[in-house]
Amino acid sequence: MRLAKAERGMLEGEYGECAAKAMEILVKLGEAYNAARMVKISSTHIADLVYETIGDSGIAFIEDLANKGAKVRVFTTTNVTGIDRRRLKEFEIYGADYITKESRILQALKRIGCANTCSCTPYYFSNLPRFNEHVAWSESSTVPFINSVLGARSNREGCLSALMAALTGRTPLYGYHLRENRLGKTLVKIRKHPKATHEYGILGYYIGQMVVDKVPVFSGLSRKIYTEDLVELGSGLGVSSVIGMYHIPGVTPETKTEQHMFRNEKPEETIEIEERDLRETCRKLCTGSGKIDIVALGCPHYSLQQLERASRLLEGKKVHEDVRLWIQTCEPVYAAAAHAGYVNVVSKAGGLVTVDTCASALGPLLRRSHGKLTIATDSAKQAFYLGPGRGWHNVLLGSMEDCLKAAAKGSWEE
Repeated sequence: MRLAKAERGMLEGEYGECAAKAMEILVKLGEAYNAARMVKISSTHIADLVYETIGDSGIAFIEDLANKGAKVRVFTTTNVTGIDRRRLKEFEIYGADYITKESRILQALKRIGCANTCSCTPYYFSNLPRFNEHVAWSESSTVPFINSVLGARSNREGCLSALMAALTGRTPLYGYHLRENRLGKTLVKIRKHPKATHEYGILGYYIGQMVVDKVPVFSGLSRKIYTEDLVELGSGLGVSSVIGMYHIPGVTPETKTEQHMFRNEKPEETIEIEERDLRETCRKLCTGSGKIDIVALGCPHYSLQQLERASRLLEGKKVHEDVRLWIQTCEPVYAAAAHAGYVNVVSKAGGLVTVDTCASALGPLLRRSHGKLTIATDSAKQAFYLGPGRGWHNVLLGSMEDCLKAAAKGSWEE
């Protein structure tokens, strides 16, 4: 790889031991992908820094970086953690040792300069890349959103590569950073427009299984599509494939027409989606039935608009005494929702607006403390991770309305 003067200096130790190690790792990554050079980035987002994922060795690695004076060189946000910092006492699944270890991770990240946002939707409140900006983000749902909806450029980074990019302000120039790799490969024809936000997640999950690594262009989707719908679409794609972006003509910024995204050539393949395909996909993701234990909404974390809608649906209602309702979001959105009165409505109904974490991150803890539960969700991604993907729990998947009705009744209506 060709390295600029500053990059060569980092590699040779002029910027300290940590920057040297980070650049060494990035160079090896770039060589593996035949990248010609590095590119400067404006931000990073780091996922999977949860104790269940990185363990004691991961904590030791991050603390070693902090002890050696490592500092991020660009704005860096962090993904969900394993604890709700507002409600450590209310989540009985936490042990003191577990809380200590999660806290050590957050403290070490703060010492190296990360903004501990603890959210999978940092673009809702702080980390918002501009069109054509190069960034280095990890987390399966964020990358499709910033590539597709914002038009920024990022590969699907892992925890380590995103962290190393943060310490250097660089990432190898390959993959989605290059225009030719952002073009459409597969044309997806939608026969019937999704009716609800959760159906976009199911659509993304279904298509991801079929195309695996080819950028899809969706035809037949209405231009009247909400940001949360686009978030769910990318979330579903990200969990069932290695895809990091998609196009919708007239909606996503790099897509003028179908022909434009295929360079006026025929797509490599065309897939037609019927309503029955989505129904069957939803059925396969559902592994539970009947009585439910938890309703978990907000994977990815809910926006303020979604919290407003949930509060309207819960107004004057009560969550069943045997059900726990968690509406999952991030600290800044929680603060805005509390100010608007939405949090109070959820609380009066017997639900809980959580921050920092989600049922997907808590899945193994819940399994160890309560056994296999039945969890209802409006997220194809969360359904997969809790249910058929990892087998931790039985899951039910439906709309926000379906889930909140089940929370009040105590069981799922087929």
